[in-house]
Amino acid sequence: MPEDMVRIKTGVSLSFVSGTAREDVIEIPRSEWDAMTPEQREQRLESIAKEMLDNEVNAWAYVEDEG
Repeated sequence: MPEDMVRIKTGVSLSFVSGTAREDVIEIPRSEWDAMTPEQREQRLESIAKEMLDNEVNAWAYVEDEG
């Protein structure tokens, strides 16, 4: 029988571009989730959100003209 999973929704949307919302679902085994402290759960959620952002948005910065 498959293990019970905790389903975590993650998403990203660009407020300045209409229709850019993207969502995914990440599954974590319930036994792993239940073994985490509240702080570890929050860190895991932050990590999932950062990974989604890193995968979906490109950003850059450079000196255009040092003049």
